[in-house]
Amino acid sequence: MAAHSGGAGRLNGEDRLARPEAEEVTASGTVERVVFRNEETGFAVFRLKTSGGVISCTGYVYFSQGEGEALEVTGHWTEHPRYGRQLQVTGWSKPVPTDREVAIQLFRRLEGVGRRVARRIVAALGPGAVDAILDHGEAALAGIQGLSPEKAQSIVQQVRAHHGVQKVLGQLMALGISPGAAMRVYRVLGEGCLEDIRRNPYLLAGVAGIGFGQADGVARRLGIPADSPFRLQSALLHTLAGSTTEGHCWLDRAFWLAKTAEMLAGIDGDPWEADQFEEAAGTLAREGQIRQEEDRVYLASLWEAEEQVARWAADRLRVAALHSAGLDDLIQSYERESGVTLSFTQREAVRTAMASPLLILTGGPGTGKTTTVRAILWCRQQLNPQTKVGMAAPTGRAARRLEEVSGFSAATVHRLLGMRVEGIAQFDEENPLPYDLIIVDETSMMDILLADKLVRAAGDAGVILVGDVDQLPSVGPGHVLHDLIQAGVPSVRLDVIFRQARESNIVVNAHRVLQGELPRQGGDFWFVEVSGATTAETNAAIAVRLEQAVQNLLAEGYSPADIQVLSPTKKGELGTEALNIRLQQLMNPRQMGKKEIPFGRKGERAWRVGDKVIQMRNDYEKEVFNGEIGVIEDVDPEEGVLLIRFGDALHEYERDEWDQLRHAYAITIHKSQGGEYPVVLIPMTTSHYILLYRNLLYTGITRAKKLCGLIGMPRALGLAVRNTRPVLRNTRLTEKIQVYSRGRGADPGDP
Repeated sequence: MAAHSGGAGRLNGEDRLARPEAEEVTASGTVERVVFRNEETGFAVFRLKTSGGVISCTGYVYFSQGEGEALEVTGHWTEHPRYGRQLQVTGWSKPVPTDREVAIQLFRRLEGVGRRVARRIVAALGPGAVDAILDHGEAALAGIQGLSPEKAQSIVQQVRAHHGVQKVLGQLMALGISPGAAMRVYRVLGEGCLEDIRRNPYLLAGVAGIGFGQADGVARRLGIPADSPFRLQSALLHTLAGSTTEGHCWLDRAFWLAKTAEMLAGIDGDPWEADQFEEAAGTLAREGQIRQEEDRVYLASLWEAEEQVARWAADRLRVAALHSAGLDDLIQSYERESGVTLSFTQREAVRTAMASPLLILTGGPGTGKTTTVRAILWCRQQLNPQTKVGMAAPTGRAARRLEEVSGFSAATVHRLLGMRVEGIAQFDEENPLPYDLIIVDETSMMDILLADKLVRAAGDAGVILVGDVDQLPSVGPGHVLHDLIQAGVPSVRLDVIFRQARESNIVVNAHRVLQGELPRQGGDFWFVEVSGATTAETNAAIAVRLEQAVQNLLAEGYSPADIQVLSPTKKGELGTEALNIRLQQLMNPRQMGKKEIPFGRKGERAWRVGDKVIQMRNDYEKEVFNGEIGVIEDVDPEEGVLLIRFGDALHEYERDEWDQLRHAYAITIHKSQGGEYPVVLIPMTTSHYILLYRNLLYTGITRAKKLCGLIGMPRALGLAVRNTRPVLRNTRLTEKIQVYSRGRGADPGDP
C-alpha cells in the first residue's frame, strides 16, 4: 500500500522524539531486522534503520527480501507497555529509484545481473527503469545487449517481487479488502489478480474468508452492473456452497434456481428472467464448476468426492474375503493373554477385519469398540509382525484419546494425510500412505470431502472405520458412515453393554434415549427441573441455574477445563453465544493484572489469558483444525495477537484471524463430536424445539465421562427422546456404491 505523504511529518534526526503521538509521520530507511512475520496475513514486527536511528515498526507490510530492504513507511507512534515506543504502520512503499546511479545499484543487487548489464538497462530505460519494467514486463528489456530471454524473464520476476506486489496489495486494500485477505487474494489469484478482479470481481468469492457478499460489494465499487453474468454465476455457486452447511452434497435444480433468485431479490429487489438463470447455470456446467445428474446439481468438488468414495468402496466390496486358518484359536489366545472375554459380535468383528479389506465397526458407549480394536491389532500382528498401522481421527481430541487407548501413535486425519495450505494432501493416489492397515475412529464426523482424501491415499491398505452411527452426522456435507453401511459395506454393530459400563448411568441413559425411554436419575447423571410462568422466564431461570451448577462444580474442585456446557444452538438466551458471555465471567473473570483484548462492536467482549477457545475452520498452515479446543496463554493488546495452545503446540493469531475462533465454555453439540469431557451440562428448553431430536441428545450425553447434568424443562427432554426425526441429507453415495459394485461402468443418474 502506498505511503500517505500529504500532511505527514517527515521523520528525520532527533526531532522524531518531539512529535505529537497522534501525528502521522513518514520514515525511510532499510530493514535492519524482521522480529516477527506472518506470511499468511502480512503482519510484521521489524526494525527500520533511518538517518535518525533505528525505530521499531509494526503493521501489515509485504517484504520481498526482509533484512537490507529499502522501505518507506507511514504511521503514528504508539507506546507498547512491554516493547516501548513503536511506529504503527498504516501505509508503506518501496522507493522506486529516480537517480541513475541508485537505479544501477538496485539492478546490481538482482541475482544474475552484473554492473555492465545494470548500466545497459538504465542507459536504455533511464532512471525510471523499474517503473518501465513494472508497466511493460519483458518487452521493456527487448533489444538490450547481453540479455537472453531467460535472463530478461528473471529480471522482470525479481523487480516485480521487489516493487510490484505493493501496487497490487495497495489497490486491493483500496477496494475494501483487509490486509490479510489481500495477501490471500494475491497468493491464490497471482500477480495478475487486479486485472482479473476488475473483469470479474466475483473471483474473490473463491478465496478463503471472502464470500459472495464481500465480492458483491467490491463489484459495486468497480461499477459492475447488477445484472452481470459473473454476478449471477457467483450467486448460484454461493447457494450450492451454502447448502453444504446443512450437510447436502447436491440440490434439486429447480430449488437451487429458486433459492438463488430469492437471495438476489432480497439484495436489490430487481426481478430476474428465467433464461438468465438458465444461461448462467449452463456456463457453470460448461466450465466444469458444477455437475448435474438428472435434476440434481453438485458443486464439481462434491460430485468428484462422492464418485471417488463410491468407486473405492465398490472395488473393496468386489474383493473376495480371505479367511485365515486357525483364527478362532488366535482369538482365544488373545483372550487368555489379555484376560478379556470377547462377546459374540466382537469376535465377529475380529474375523471380518482379518478377512475383508474394509470394515465398519459401530456401537454405542460401553459396547467395547476400543477392546475390539485392540484385539484386531493383536491378531494382525501375530499373523504378520511387520504390519504397519496408521491410526487417525477427525479431531485432535479424538486422536489423542485413540492413541491413549490403543497404544499406537495416532494423528488427525488431516495430519495423517499431510494436508497443506489450500487443502492439498501430501499423500494421494500417486503417493499412498505407507501402511498395511489404517484405522480411523469417530468416523461419524467424517464428511465426504475428507473421506475422499482418505480413500485416495489408502492404497492397498486394509481400512477399519470405527464410529457410532447413532451420533450426529458430520458437520460438513455427506452422511458417509451411514451411507456406507446402507450400501452393504461389511459392518459389525456391537450391542452388548459390558458390566463395568452398566454401572454408569451416563452409559445406561444414552442407550435408554436411543430406545425412546426417558433417562433415569442418580449417580453420575442428574436432571434439574426448572419452570417459569412463560418460556422467556423459564429460559432466564435455566441460565441462572446453569451458572449455579457451574459455581458448585468449581467449589467441588472441578476446573474450568473439566466443565463443558453443550447447547443445541448458537443463538438465543441459552445458545452458545449468550452462554459464553455468562460463563466467561464465572470461569475466567476479569482480574487486575490479567491481560485481555477487548473486541466486538463496542468492545463489550474480551479475549483473556486463560480463556478456553475453539477453532471454527481448518487452518492448514497452523495445522489447527475445525473443532479443536485450546487455551489462551498470552495476549498482546497493542498488536492484537493471541498466543493459544492447542495440544502441545502454541500458535499466534492476529486480529484478522480472530474470525476463526470462538469462546468454548459453551459449544454446540455438533462441535462437541469427537471430544470427551469430565463434566457435561446441557440446557433443555422448548425454545430449541426444532433442534430437539434423539440423536442430538444422545450425542450430547455420550460426551460426558464422569458426570452429565441436564437442566431445564421436562417437556423439552420428552420431546428430544421421542423425536426420531431422520437425518435428511442430499447424497447418492449408497446408490452409487451399489451400482458400481455390480460392475456397471456408466455414471449412475446419467441421462
